[in-house]
Amino acid sequence: MLLRRLLMLALIVLCPALLTRAESSLVKQAGTDVMDPAADPTRGTLKWGHGGFVHADGAPTPTPTFRTLDREGNLTRSAAVSIPGAEKVDFNDFDRSADGSVAFAGVAWSSSGQRSPFIAWLSSDGSTERVISTGRYTAFHLSIAPDGTVWALGYDAFSTPGPQVSPNPGADVLKHFDRGGKLLGSALPQSGFTSGSERARIVSGRLVAQRDRLGWYSAIGGNSRYVEISTDSMTQRTLPGLPPKYCDKWWDGAIDGLAMTEGGDVIVSIDDHRANDRRVYKFDRATSEWAPLNVPGLGGYSFTPHLVGSDGDRLVFRYDYSAAFFSLSH
Repeated sequence: MLLRRLLMLALIVLCPALLTRAESSLVKQAGTDVMDPAADPTRGTLKWGHGGFVHADGAPTPTPTFRTLDREGNLTRSAAVSIPGAEKVDFNDFDRSADGSVAFAGVAWSSSGQRSPFIAWLSSDGSTERVISTGRYTAFHLSIAPDGTVWALGYDAFSTPGPQVSPNPGADVLKHFDRGGKLLGSALPQSGFTSGSERARIVSGRLVAQRDRLGWYSAIGGNSRYVEISTDSMTQRTLPGLPPKYCDKWWDGAIDGLAMTEGGDVIVSIDDHRANDRRVYKFDRATSEWAPLNVPGLGGYSFTPHLVGSDGDRLVFRYDYSAAFFSLSH
């Protein structure tokens, strides 16, 4: 495969607090020169998960389409999902398992406007394997662990007359499901998210699952937070996020990507709307600070690429219609 000469970007501008100097850079290990045009970056979301890419269209539709691609960017499957009785389907998040199956969470809407939250699984051949109703619980974030189980972060609410909902303080926001859709456990009581900004954290950010821990990064009102949760005990450890000035915005789209390597490195990508670009940071566990990470440009792509996941101890970035795998150089 033809490797393009790497073009180094200028150093990312430092934020004033909770940041160290840029101590890490990336070394390209592999990549794709061209991705299948079906994975169009202008009309959907691309993620890397457990050995392959998965792409989904962004607009609500009665039959959302998911596409899986191999590590070279070749389309391996395209499947339209039908939820019985749904006039349209909003999906909130999705992930790919090591066997090529896909899990996704969302809300199905009937013609009368009734909402039905769900989590669904697509098998590796593209057929709908199962759809489970999650009742009042709407999962906004979903990540598949290496063992194939599904972790979800969401909100439980009682329906009220009209479009409003009332929170259910006795419910947990974190849920763990097996491959068959059986609930294995739950944690983080919703009663701990009392203010509007705290409840909004459940909706915002990104969730990733590794073998022994979950990583959850959220930012609301310029106040970001990174939380790690043990997959065994479900105890949580709250760590500082990026400082609000220059780094976080007031809207959910401020977080462009989150990745956790097998070795425990945590990388977050933040939209910088002032520069129409992104900034990438690595968490330093020794100091609990975030260091800017220099991401090489490829093939004349002049913007910081999208962080779409991790592959073992490598990071995966998307450059428009190509992708690259990088190892961290400390």
